[in-house]
Amino acid sequence: MAGRPCKYETAQQLEAVIIKYWEDLKFEQPPTVTGLALALDMSRQNLIDYQNKDEFLDTIKKAKQQVEQFNEERLISGNSVAGIIFNLKNNFNWKDKTEQEVSSTVKTVYIEQEEKQANLDHIYSVVPKITTPTKED
Repeated sequence: MAGRPCKYETAQQLEAVIIKYWEDLKFEQPPTVTGLALALDMSRQNLIDYQNKDEFLDTIKKAKQQVEQFNEERLISGNSVAGIIFNLKNNFNWKDKTEQEVSSTVKTVYIEQEEKQANLDHIYSVVPKITTPTKED
């Protein structure tokens, strides 16, 4: 954060405000990263900037994980199949799998040389011959 002093000088100061954010929610409202940033009196981008500083990384990461945990629990509560599938795909590398059955039959036909020649002769008689231009043309 160029040119501006940090609003919080220590991780402990930051953590105290985060704890107050959780207490004030009382789970009447869902926690959000934006709500967390507002409680810290900063923008979401400033929160990300703070997270990029070693001294605040663990504190902010833990707070964001708590938001994530709350949302994940809500996602899979109530036997939401879509929520469970979303969780499995995004957190446990599950993938949709489509199976297709493909079958084919290969038939080999043997033609005698005389029959091949007869077929070629017929083709040549039906298809007009292509001539190459000569110098005289």
